[in-house]
Amino acid sequence: YKDPLISVVMCSYNQADFLEESILSIIEQNYSNLEFIINDGGSQDGSKEIIEKYSHHLTYWRSYKDGGQTEALIEGFNRVNGDIIGWINSDDILMPNSLNKIAKEYNKDPSIGIFYGNYLCIDSFGEIIECKRVPSSGVKYFAEKGHWIFGSTGAFFSRKEYELNNGLNRELNYVMDADLYMSSIQQMPENK
Repeated sequence: YKDPLISVVMCSYNQADFLEESILSIIEQNYSNLEFIINDGGSQDGSKEIIEKYSHHLTYWRSYKDGGQTEALIEGFNRVNGDIIGWINSDDILMPNSLNKIAKEYNKDPSIGIFYGNYLCIDSFGEIIECKRVPSSGVKYFAEKGHWIFGSTGAFFSRKEYELNNGLNRELNYVMDADLYMSSIQQMPENK
């Protein structure tokens, strides 16, 4: 059993109030085969100093003005080597042991294209507002009902799936994740 390489890309811009907790939620996964990249858009709120504090845990990081989240994500995904890739927003946290669970499922079936689960909505104080449960039919429910069911930050996908669907659409700033998932669904065999 070998842990697949999991690549996490985090994009940030002026999120100093939440950034450290978000970074720690990745580092404290204690996952054995992690590639972690942070692309900061030139924050002026102390974010750069927070990133520097954890730079020894990072595969790569940078802080300069960019073209926004989609561009920063594409840049990050072009830099990674993971078998499994995903992103976490700089004001989100990944629940403990998430990466190990993803790796376990991937090792059972490397043909799985996307990994997702339930997620909690929290306020700026970390208090739980709501638990969003993904229907057991998951991707099919999304495709058939048109209801957004993924916490797109925290959803991971195989590199093969990402490349098969030509990655994120650079033209989209807010629904680039839905576009990627819909492309994957359209190519999904009927029995999956």
